[in-house]
Amino acid sequence: MKSVTRCQLLLPGMFHELALTTLCPPALGKLLRSARRGAHFSGNDQAWRCHYFGVARQQDDPVAPFSCLGEGIECGPYYWLCANPVNLQLQRDSFVLADGQMRGLSLEQAGQLVAALNQHFLACGMRFYAPHANRWYLRLLDVPRMETHPLPEVLGRSIHRLLPHGEDGLRWHQRLNEIQMLLHEHPVNLDLEHGGNLPVNSLWLWGGGVLLPGLAQPELQVWAQDSFTRGLAQAHGSRVMGLPRSAIDWLRQGLVTGKHLLVLNGLEQADLQSGAGEWADTLARMDNEWFTPLLAALRDGTLDRLDLHLAGTRKVNSYSLSRTDLYKFWRRARPLGAWLA
Repeated sequence: MKSVTRCQLLLPGMFHELALTTLCPPALGKLLRSARRGAHFSGNDQAWRCHYFGVARQQDDPVAPFSCLGEGIECGPYYWLCANPVNLQLQRDSFVLADGQMRGLSLEQAGQLVAALNQHFLACGMRFYAPHANRWYLRLLDVPRMETHPLPEVLGRSIHRLLPHGEDGLRWHQRLNEIQMLLHEHPVNLDLEHGGNLPVNSLWLWGGGVLLPGLAQPELQVWAQDSFTRGLAQAHGSRVMGLPRSAIDWLRQGLVTGKHLLVLNGLEQADLQSGAGEWADTLARMDNEWFTPLLAALRDGTLDRLDLHLAGTRKVNSYSLSRTDLYKFWRRARPLGAWLA
């Protein structure tokens, strides 16, 4: 098997509150204590990916148009927003975004809600798309003068200071009120509640922009499941591959020498579902399925270099190591939170 020159591993969702008290799993701990720490990136994992591909920030980091491309939606010259279905709950004197994954919502039900929204806002030139039950998008004819906050940043927090802001902010607050009233009365939400599931009582708008690619990267191989990363790769001429189940499966595919970017977003998905136990279980599973084989690949020379990018909602900490770094046996184990500071 040919050696892989460089493997970049992006790990969104690492800065969970559990990370401060969680012991670092064995293989990940070995990798981190052997690695050289790089400069941290100020911003979340979406901003890091935009920076990696040379995509400029617009009013937001343009997550929506590249995600649409990854979903197979024709972007055209329009302005796009992510419009995730969410559940807001009143706690004391403010609404809190309680859940970022509507687990009881089917694609058919999402389609019914989107059809109602499209009918209501037809005269405004707004069109909603739901290629997945939990991934919705909003297409606009004009560029709104506002900034938004990414969904992972808002989970579990009061939305009062996190709603769209800017010159058009108030107008979009009014539109969100219209959306909430329409969703509240829709039969789909009654069905969800009767089935013991949370209703979709609002949308979270974020990640707006038009499709403006950065620098082409034809030498890069991208391994990811999420539509945003796949859309970025597609727009920049990179080879796009589905993320294997484990590093063993990835290494078995006869990798060619070059640059490889892998995005493991299991921790982020567990965080969006507000599952503390699920987050810890996912981290342990990733240690067995990914970090242990990657550590072995570094030891036997299959892998030349590994870069780990531990991402949260505010920054990304990067660590880099090669085979020779593994001989730094004198470095002591540290809790996971120490690597995120």
